[in-house]
Amino acid sequence: MSTLSELPETPAAGGEEHVVPNPQSHRTPESGSVPLGRELLAVPAPASRVREPFGHRAEIDGLRGLAVLCVIAYHSGLLEGGWLGVDIFFALSGFLITSLILEEHANSGAVSLRYFYARRALRLLPALLTLVLVLSIVLLVTTTREYRGYLQLYVLAVLFYFANWIEPWGTPLGWGFGHTWSLAIEEQFYLVWPLALIALLRFVRRRAMILTIVMGAIAAAFAYRIVLTRAGASAIRLFEGSDTHADPLLIGCALALLRSSDMLPRERTPRMVLSCLAGLSTLGLAALLLRARLPLDYVEHAASTLAAICTSVIVADLVGPRSLLRRPLRSGLLVGTGRVSYGLYLWHYPIFFALGIQTYGAISAGWTIATAWGGTVGAALVSFFVIERPALRWKTRFTPGGKHVEAARDDPEPSASASAGSPSPDLGSSGRAVWG
Repeated sequence: MSTLSELPETPAAGGEEHVVPNPQSHRTPESGSVPLGRELLAVPAPASRVREPFGHRAEIDGLRGLAVLCVIAYHSGLLEGGWLGVDIFFALSGFLITSLILEEHANSGAVSLRYFYARRALRLLPALLTLVLVLSIVLLVTTTREYRGYLQLYVLAVLFYFANWIEPWGTPLGWGFGHTWSLAIEEQFYLVWPLALIALLRFVRRRAMILTIVMGAIAAAFAYRIVLTRAGASAIRLFEGSDTHADPLLIGCALALLRSSDMLPRERTPRMVLSCLAGLSTLGLAALLLRARLPLDYVEHAASTLAAICTSVIVADLVGPRSLLRRPLRSGLLVGTGRVSYGLYLWHYPIFFALGIQTYGAISAGWTIATAWGGTVGAALVSFFVIERPALRWKTRFTPGGKHVEAARDDPEPSASASAGSPSPDLGSSGRAVWG
């Protein structure tokens, strides 16, 4: 659960867009140029005017922080619907990654898959490899030889991102690896979606048609889940399958296409309607987080789909001007939590497992839960400052345009902190895909 330095943003104040010349090329894509020194997959794009890339938005970090807190609270046995935090992440991931690809395409007429996957690897793998190494050493020391085959399977499944298929195939995903199914779904999304989107941009081109195709894919994923449900598929197959849990990711993708096509409301009255819908979505999401039960509400009531829709409406409001939700989501605690959310997600589950905290059944003692939360925060901070942030410094080598572009994307907006009312802690550059 999987996101840090590459979110293309709308302006923080006023909602106006600035038009700038393409910084990546001496000529327009119509004249056949591509960014200097880059081996890119060229895709035709309008090039006379491009959207200026903006720095990260603190409120998106805040929403990410809220999501990971919900997940941890769920695994503490404290929040019945906290499992939907994963779907908040999925919707954010679809939106942010699609926005990144569309921005690069708009600015240069091309998308560098080589750079895209290099950035994803630098963002995700160092911390994940550390987790796998630590867990492997502990389990090798504490388990008997007869269980080594399971450990080998788990390590392979996590490192090659097919952990979400382990349990549907009939093998329990345990020993502190039980949360890695969501990381596998996201990585499979990162592998497939950029290729699909580039193909759509190449051969379909019209954003309205691309959006229609994505909406059709959302409906197809939803319908396929219903078909499998009626055919008697297990709840774990429905929940952890990439095909049956794709709609939250695609809903985020659809929002990014809406935004990049300037289909989100700008005038005062439509903006007020969107703000009202965002307020209702906030209440709806809160109700889901408090009451949704797994697997019943996932299988029978489409709770994940509803959570992703609510999240996307909230994000649509946040990326516009004068959102009332922006200030609370820019609180220092939520923003700081969001910036270390990847480490929090990676480490909370094995720590909870080691301390015997169970999601279901009797709630663990308060001191045990407090110890687990404290250990999780400590491990996440070490992961961020010692492993993740040093790795992120290499991302400038894999950014079209070089260091000046990456710096512009990583630096917070000057107006953001000034208008937030509460400063956010400086924890370094923030991830732009849900842990990706």
